[in-house]
Amino acid sequence: FIPIVIVQSIIMIVFKIFKGLRHLVKEKAKKEKTKCSKMRRAAMMSEEVCEAENEISCLSISFLVIQVIRFALTGILPDPEGLEPGNPAHSTGNVIALYAIAGFFAFLACTMVVIKSKLAAKRAEHGHEKEEEEEEESFAQRLAVIGIHSTSMSFAWGMLWATRWLALAVPAFGMPSIMGRVLMALLLSAISCAAVFGLDFVDDMHRGSEDSKAGAQAIQMMVSSLAILIGFSWEHTFDGGVIAIAESTPYPEKVKFIMGVLIASFMVPMWRRHILTKEVSLENRKQEEESNLERIKRQDKGS
Repeated sequence: FIPIVIVQSIIMIVFKIFKGLRHLVKEKAKKEKTKCSKMRRAAMMSEEVCEAENEISCLSISFLVIQVIRFALTGILPDPEGLEPGNPAHSTGNVIALYAIAGFFAFLACTMVVIKSKLAAKRAEHGHEKEEEEEEESFAQRLAVIGIHSTSMSFAWGMLWATRWLALAVPAFGMPSIMGRVLMALLLSAISCAAVFGLDFVDDMHRGSEDSKAGAQAIQMMVSSLAILIGFSWEHTFDGGVIAIAESTPYPEKVKFIMGVLIASFMVPMWRRHILTKEVSLENRKQEEESNLERIKRQDKGS
């Protein structure tokens, strides 16, 4: 676990530097009092950058944690891309153990979300919800967020590599070919989508109960974990395709970098225009529905 500590120390130092830069941008926007739009943009930039920083930290922690666990189970150290030299077969016990560890991370993430939700509800009851309007989350809050999302991403990584081990043992998948990766991604996507619909049904049934908010947040965390799993499975597939194309050229590393830049330049605008706007719209509608339900509850209690 020493690499995890080293990597996180470096990441936190970099985040501290960027926090200082964001503070300078905010102070500059505050001085220009006539331009409120700049203040709003600075606040939005700070929020989004802070969230991106947390995701970077969570991604590195979760990937390295699962790497360590895989090495502890098999005695084989994966390469920087998570692949094992020679694609060795693994015992059924190791596959089941990695699935169990992934499930434990999912349970841990949900438990942490429920605890955080109940603590926030208690603070709100005592009137401490908005004593100070903090522009950025505190270091303790950041650690809590990173801890929750790291465990959910660890669940996704664990499920991905356990399923890869299982696929390697089943000749029908044809692993480690690109088509085998596609079949594995399709399988994980189908299972994850079915689980999401099941969790959505449970959320609807649970809505309106005493602990509905905490339960809804735990369910949302599981849905997010499954979404990450789908993303990781298809990233694993596309990464295999990129490697196959790059290795057929005299400069594989340069080709991989150029292809990554090209794919990002095409995908990010489409994601921003279609997926992001839809996600924000649905999230706002859900928050409005929850606030309406809480208002109705307060009116019923008052009457």
